[in-house]
Amino acid sequence: MNFTDLLVVNGSQEGRVEANTVVPSLPLHFPILIVAGILITSFLHLHSRNRPSTPQSRFWNSIPISGVRNEYFSWARATLRSVFSSKAMVDAGYSSYSSKNTLFATPSIDRGAFVVVPPNQLKPIYNLPESEVDVHWSQSETIQAKYTVANPEVFQNGFHVNVIRNQLTRNLDYLTKGIAEELELGFARHWGNTKEWTSVLAWPSCLRIVAESVNRVFVGAPQCRDAAFLEGMKWHAEWVFSNATLINSLPAFLRPIVGFFVRLYGHRVRRKCITPMLPLIQTRLSEFLSQKDSPDPNWEPAKDGLQWLIEESWKTGEGKYLDPWRIGHRLLILNFVSMHTTSFTVTNTLLDLFSTSPSIGTASDLREECFRVFREHNGLLTKEAVSKLHLLDSTIRESMRHSSFSILALPRRVVAPEGITLKNGTHIPYGIPLATPMDAIHFDPAFYTDPSNFHPFRFCTPAQVAGTRTASHYANSHLDPTVPSPKSTVTLDDKFLAFGFGRNACPGRFFALHEMKLMLAYILMNFEIEYMERRPEQFKIMWVQLPKETTGLRVRRREDGGVWQKFE
Repeated sequence: MNFTDLLVVNGSQEGRVEANTVVPSLPLHFPILIVAGILITSFLHLHSRNRPSTPQSRFWNSIPISGVRNEYFSWARATLRSVFSSKAMVDAGYSSYSSKNTLFATPSIDRGAFVVVPPNQLKPIYNLPESEVDVHWSQSETIQAKYTVANPEVFQNGFHVNVIRNQLTRNLDYLTKGIAEELELGFARHWGNTKEWTSVLAWPSCLRIVAESVNRVFVGAPQCRDAAFLEGMKWHAEWVFSNATLINSLPAFLRPIVGFFVRLYGHRVRRKCITPMLPLIQTRLSEFLSQKDSPDPNWEPAKDGLQWLIEESWKTGEGKYLDPWRIGHRLLILNFVSMHTTSFTVTNTLLDLFSTSPSIGTASDLREECFRVFREHNGLLTKEAVSKLHLLDSTIRESMRHSSFSILALPRRVVAPEGITLKNGTHIPYGIPLATPMDAIHFDPAFYTDPSNFHPFRFCTPAQVAGTRTASHYANSHLDPTVPSPKSTVTLDDKFLAFGFGRNACPGRFFALHEMKLMLAYILMNFEIEYMERRPEQFKIMWVQLPKETTGLRVRRREDGGVWQKFE
């Protein structure tokens, strides 16, 4: 995680930080990060001049570097510049080298140097077996799991990922009603019911609504609305991201020292986060174990993430995994994985959509699609109904392309002792870190027509957009000829990397897309949003791009009162 795909730690997807907390947490750490950056860059600069000849040093010296100028302490200064200039550095390298199918290196303050893989090499490299190119070490290092997660029983045995990969996906029909109900309650709380224009903070409000609806799936009601519980999830995500960034910015010899204190303080963080969950976990666990001892044919277990975690823990056959605290820790990680992706994408989709010209009519086209599918299926309460929202699906995918979360994505590390050799003869030695230029690929005109502009129906068929206002406005120019067939947001390829690529792609993307479509459908059917003159800029720092926390939306309830499912 890089954070664009879910972090993979020993086969588990552990990752994305919770959206609302990333931006405000970083400024508090800037002085520390700058000092750490000076230490690490000075160390690397001196070391690079005196290190003996090794396959790794010969390789680094053989490839071009983007972002380093001809100046004193060039590498150190480039590394410091990467805090706010990573995009410019990667884009320059992509233009100069990736287009020629050439590897290049670029510095980063929190992860050292990376070799950037050109798009033509993605498939051969990212489909190599994990005995040759490893994802687990890279992703574990990204969040510094040994210090921020701490408990090796949790991050080394990631069976909790089965809940996302299997149970959540298989039970979408059952889970949809609870999500839909929580969305209605959440929007009433955070966006209000007034038909007068009111201002809301886009990212923070979306995050809170996502947190409540996701936890309706994980722990059920009313726990999903508990303020202390939700605040714990928020604090944990902020803490993991900021402290992992700090540790990664330090020289290797300082990391265990700082990591010791991070790990020590982490016990307090997890205690605050897990304690509100313990009564529910203990009750559920007691019921489950009693049922195993004395089966009751009338007992019906809950269908939510907590229950499935208990079942997965029991399947291991090891009693230590049935400890309530460890189950709570895994729930914490599931929240860490789930909240960020959805809230970030929904926010960006709204900002992209409502900064287009209202004369195009895209929002009206999407609203009409939602109402039509709602009427045809008597609600949006099934996987089948939600899957019919083709225009909305394309809009989400286009927003994830146009407003990428990561500049550099999908970190990997060469672990084959003999290294790997590409088809063009380039040899990459053992230990070299790799990454992909996701944002640059998403804006490459060789892969997308008119990539700089947001075309919401880019991934639709002509039949899907026939008769829409948007089709009439663009005269079909919005249909991208570089996209040969309609593509859902969950469809992976080497030109769309928002959910990862290859064997370690995000397993939770089906659930995430389902919830995002429900959330956006609710907004379109129940709210009017005031159009913006221009799309608010992203906040770019290091290798991530985020909506600014202060970015607002002007919203009001629709005059007709809107439409949604009825709940008893």
